[in-house]
Amino acid sequence: MYRDFLKWVETKRYGLKKLGITTENINVTEESLLNPSTSVDHFSQVCIGRVSVWETGEMDVEVLHFETEKRLLFEHFELGAEPDYDEILRGYFQVLISGVTD
Repeated sequence: MYRDFLKWVETKRYGLKKLGITTENINVTEESLLNPSTSVDHFSQVCIGRVSVWETGEMDVEVLHFETEKRLLFEHFELGAEPDYDEILRGYFQVLISGVTD
């Protein structure tokens, strides 16, 4: 699961850059761990976000506002066999770009 997410991150990073989101700090933990993961940080003009996906199918997303240091978003997901990351992360990217929640 976490390796599929890594592939998705790599395919999306340049499209996200066109939206004003940079992709940095891609971290993949060792496969020797019980529950390896991939995490990635995203930066916009107003926020920083992190997405983490574990081999077990768990996923956490978080967005923090630069100026206020307030956490604008935290969500936990239990992913199915073939997750649609575009759909799942739509709200995450909206908050990351705008700096506001609905």
